[in-house]
Amino acid sequence: MRAAVADPRVRLAVVGCGPHSVTTLQPCIPLITAFDYVAAYDRHADRAAVALRFGARRCYQDLRQMLDGEALDAAIVAGPAPMNHEMGLACAEAGLHVFVEKPIAPTIEGARQVADAIRARGRVGMVGTMWRHAPAIRVQQRLIGSPAFGRIVALHAAHLAPGSYVDGPGGAGGGSVAWRYMLDQGCHMADCARFLMGPVGSVTAVRSASSRCRDRVSLSALLTFASGATGTILFASHAAVMSPTITIVGDRGQAVTVRNLTSLRMHPLPDDLGDPALRAQVARTWAHGANYRGISRPGHLEALEHFARAITAGIAPEPSLDDGWQALELCRAILDSAESGGAVSLQGGSAGPPRSS
Repeated sequence: MRAAVADPRVRLAVVGCGPHSVTTLQPCIPLITAFDYVAAYDRHADRAAVALRFGARRCYQDLRQMLDGEALDAAIVAGPAPMNHEMGLACAEAGLHVFVEKPIAPTIEGARQVADAIRARGRVGMVGTMWRHAPAIRVQQRLIGSPAFGRIVALHAAHLAPGSYVDGPGGAGGGSVAWRYMLDQGCHMADCARFLMGPVGSVTAVRSASSRCRDRVSLSALLTFASGATGTILFASHAAVMSPTITIVGDRGQAVTVRNLTSLRMHPLPDDLGDPALRAQVARTWAHGANYRGISRPGHLEALEHFARAITAGIAPEPSLDDGWQALELCRAILDSAESGGAVSLQGGSAGPPRSS
């Protein structure tokens, strides 16, 4: 880590210049003034060179040469799960703040190893499960936290994704089809459920017996939360496009639904007409429209902006690397329950601060 200098910007490197890195993450970097994009690494020279388009001053095919030769503060690590684990540890050992794309590693143990390494050096560690930074989810969080919403009593969610994600880079090294799906996609919903609802106490899950596709995943999970609320989540990799839906229900007759991370509906609201003959469901809606300022899916730009603030302003990173492995722990509990046919308890709750109500 460099000594203090006049330039207050975070001297940043990117480790991994694959498709997700160059289409989603690196295009965000020029939009974040707190970053000074110094260098990029990829073992393929043509991929590494693409980083020059986004403002990187140098590119490398040797990670050790980059870490030893550049004065860096932070790194974004984005690649297949085994690479995230290996390179995340290397960047931690170099004393850098690290943003690791999800999943942190192919195993819970590997993800904890990266989290522990960065914490031991007093650096900021963050994982790229970015749903909680999507503006629609932030609006949802604000609405369900208001006194008018009352106590949160239930979560109802579904994450539909194409089967191709089972073989995506996030699931690399993950073993079974179901675990590869959880590494690449299920961890998003697991993290968001914990963010909105708080710690999970137990899980009971059932896998569909009707699917004829062995390379697809379809299962439903019933969750109990430490707050006393309950939740259901459907995971399915049979969809043509990615389509997550999250509904939170309060005990004062209202519910808030976010669809595809881009639109929100709060319903029902008090009917101000006062005429029984004209009663109807009244709803409040919110949507990005054409005004979204970010890159690709909502949440990516906001997550990297938060990473920069966590370094420069000392705010707590979220989701932290601990959130990352704890989301994987919840995913594993869901699969274990579906396999065993019984409930699985998560010792001490599945991470995250308890939700106030």
